[in-house]
Amino acid sequence: MTGGGVCGDYCEVYCDLALETCNPVNNAAYSGSSVFAPGGVPSRAQCLAACSGYPEDVLEGISQTDQLFGYGDTVQCRIHHLQAAVVEGQDKASAYGLHCGHSAPVSDGALCSDIAEPNVINYCVFALQHCTSGNAILPPGTEHADCVAILNESLIAGDYQEGGFESFADTATNSVGCLNNRIMLAAQDAVTYCAAGDYDRTNWVPAGDAVCAAPSTAVPSTSHGLWLLAFALMVSGVLGLGFSEIRRF
Repeated sequence: MTGGGVCGDYCEVYCDLALETCNPVNNAAYSGSSVFAPGGVPSRAQCLAACSGYPEDVLEGISQTDQLFGYGDTVQCRIHHLQAAVVEGQDKASAYGLHCGHSAPVSDGALCSDIAEPNVINYCVFALQHCTSGNAILPPGTEHADCVAILNESLIAGDYQEGGFESFADTATNSVGCLNNRIMLAAQDAVTYCAAGDYDRTNWVPAGDAVCAAPSTAVPSTSHGLWLLAFALMVSGVLGLGFSEIRRF
């Protein structure tokens, strides 16, 4: 992602990307406001000075590499969004505006922030991009908007719960943070993590112990409980009758 220090430290990589990608002087495909360009002229010194104040401490339970997936008030998160702008390609000018905004020094609170909420939007991006063919989670032809609608239905049904920023470290609970945690790793290992990040409750058991499963549903329902009670009473009645017959002899 950042060259492991060979291509420069975090801030050097960040500024090289920011000044070349999110600046209309250097990048004709970008029409938004420059992230670091007072007067329209890119300023690497200004960028490096601002970056020196970005935290590098990542969320406990999430590795440095995984932090690049776009959350947390860190330089790693900002680099992720700059890389995303490049990957989207110059024919998607709106993507530059979106990701350049997320890579700015001041977080908008939605992504590069320590109060960011896990969301189904990013889950769907990774599920559709990295979980394909034999690792597919969603039916062929599913669009991003369709995926979001499906996941929101799961939230409404109670299969998954909303959670705060800390839920990104969840690996085995029924939280949206856990789904994000697992599915983001599908970019590195689709075979393992597409299954582990499957939202479909019918696939929870086959996917293994690391699935973001809901609490056990083994507790009997009310009607089932009444049935068991009636059965128990019936058995005790039969046994009682048997004992009374024995006493007669």
